[in-house]
Amino acid sequence: MSNLDDLVFGTRKYHKDLLKICEPFHRLFGTNHVGYLNIDNNGGLINLHTHAKWLDRCVEEKYYLQDPCMVTPKNIESGHAFYFTYEEDEFTDGILKDSMENFNMAHELVFVNKHDHGFDVIGITAPLKHTAIYNKIVRNYSHIGKFLDFFRQNLEPLLNKLEAHKIDLSALKGDRFHQQTALITNLSHEQNAASILNEHCNKQSLLTV
Repeated sequence: MSNLDDLVFGTRKYHKDLLKICEPFHRLFGTNHVGYLNIDNNGGLINLHTHAKWLDRCVEEKYYLQDPCMVTPKNIESGHAFYFTYEEDEFTDGILKDSMENFNMAHELVFVNKHDHGFDVIGITAPLKHTAIYNKIVRNYSHIGKFLDFFRQNLEPLLNKLEAHKIDLSALKGDRFHQQTALITNLSHEQNAASILNEHCNKQSLLTV
């Protein structure tokens, strides 16, 4: 089995199981696709998608070379972000444009979780006209963590079965695996919410009664 065969193996083999696990996302948020990546510290990748035809397109167009979540664990941080915030022309003119125009997959929100062995990524998309997904995300923000935990727990048996079919992502992407800027990077050079609040709480209020 070639590296590219392993890239689609898990989705084809366990597609029905994956759809069942992802049902809560579809019911709550109105999503039309859930994608999952698990990348270990050695560059081993497990790749699963509910939209099998989109995965086939990604392989055909070599979109894995553009994907800002398919990087070395050293380049990415835990957190969440929308894919459309990644400002690289190759990416916006490639994956982003193709997924929206030809597969009606938009508004992609990505959740990245780093751990001792690497990191995993859960990405959800919705139809282009389903802009209500933003309100659904805000209203249900306190429950999203539980949904992600449910997803990971139920996916665990599939991941164990797919250990033998991991892809060498480092070999597949070459230098890009180590050099590409990730979707979520270390933002330590920017002021975070805590530092801003501390700064202003320690100042005398400018408001007068």
